[in-house]
Amino acid sequence: MKKKLFAVALALVLLATFAACDNIKKLFKNDPIVGKWADESDETTESIIRFDDDGTCEMKIKQDGEIVADLEFIWKTDGNVLKLWMTEDGEPNGNNYHFKFEINDDELELYSDETGKTTTYKRVK
Repeated sequence: MKKKLFAVALALVLLATFAACDNIKKLFKNDPIVGKWADESDETTESIIRFDDDGTCEMKIKQDGEIVADLEFIWKTDGNVLKLWMTEDGEPNGNNYHFKFEINDDELELYSDETGKTTTYKRVK
């Protein structure tokens, strides 16, 4: 009897987990920021940022064609504010960043209150 009860409880937990994953993807799926964006700050430096529909994000910075930084984040938009939480092994590590942003089909502008700098990314298709 205990084994059957455990099996039923385990099945319910797994169903709830899969339903939560689907709900998370639906939450981000229609966000226009989802996709891959690139910024070529100058001739030697390029940053590529990819926002996935599961709320995760990856940023790679290349200098002279070599990757010098490979960062992972959890992301969320709130109105015109993009919130990023840096992660290590999928868990937030305490570093977070907020940017004001504007977006259209092909451009994403991120403005940092902290630095006063605006960075423009182009959509990678």
